[in-house]
Amino acid sequence: MSRNFQELTIKDSFMFAAVMSDEKGSKRRFNVEMQVKRKIDLPWLPDELYRYTYETVCRENGVPLNQGQKTVFLSTKGRNEDDVPKELVDFLKYVGDPDNLPPDVEDVTTVLYC
Repeated sequence: MSRNFQELTIKDSFMFAAVMSDEKGSKRRFNVEMQVKRKIDLPWLPDELYRYTYETVCRENGVPLNQGQKTVFLSTKGRNEDDVPKELVDFLKYVGDPDNLPPDVEDVTTVLYC
């Protein structure tokens, strides 16, 4: 299905790739993916948090690998606004409903480049 550029949202592959390609000079490496449908290979995230951070640890003794590698899952269904940055909450609300920006956000680019 073809759509006009003006109709695209962050959930469209083209726009997602365009937003994520602007590294703003960062030297960190990221692998960013967005899923708009539930997939079986993701962990169950029952706590209704906006952010879930996993780190690699040894299964036998719980010692972290200390390579700095982390896996972060973000959820648009979070309910813990006081525990994460406001900009992250605004971004996730935008991803969940691109046509309904939070009332205090005037420009979508402030949400996308927080």
